[in-house]
Amino acid sequence: TKCLFDFRFISSGLSVIICISVLLTFSIEISPSMRTLSEYFVSNVKSVYMSPWVSHLINPKLGPLCRLAESLCSEAAKMHWNVDPKVVSFKVWNCWGAIYETADHMVSHSHFPSDLSCVAYLEAEKNCAPIVFDNHLQVNPVPGAFIVFPSILFHHVPKTSGKRTIVALNMHKEVKA
Repeated sequence: TKCLFDFRFISSGLSVIICISVLLTFSIEISPSMRTLSEYFVSNVKSVYMSPWVSHLINPKLGPLCRLAESLCSEAAKMHWNVDPKVVSFKVWNCWGAIYETADHMVSHSHFPSDLSCVAYLEAEKNCAPIVFDNHLQVNPVPGAFIVFPSILFHHVPKTSGKRTIVALNMHKEVKA
């Protein structure tokens, strides 16, 4: 089978970030009409809008993206960590969307105890802020990019000057009997 994505390693000390370039063509609505929802819960995300942590259970339009994330995480584990996909697979544990506008940001945090985390960039203006890992490795978002990284990596997003719309996912591994 032909791979529709390109794996690239970006080293960050002892950790590894996997950047996966994928042309995302999903029709996913991150509803600006629900922007007040982010006022009701505490989060590291300081954005104009953030959907619930379990959006994949609420919005069936996220299903194709979740299946893609599961497939890409399994393929990345196979290619780069020699993990047999017949023995270990990855499943979406959390999934949420966020819209960042001018001066929005995300404070430093990790996604422990998840195994892998992902960010799909649905929209990313040229002047939007990068995601910064371990306070020194920056990955500049581009529309259609999909990033997979170990959940234990601390990361943040500085205040942005441009709009960015993302879907983030936390993955847990499942060991097959």
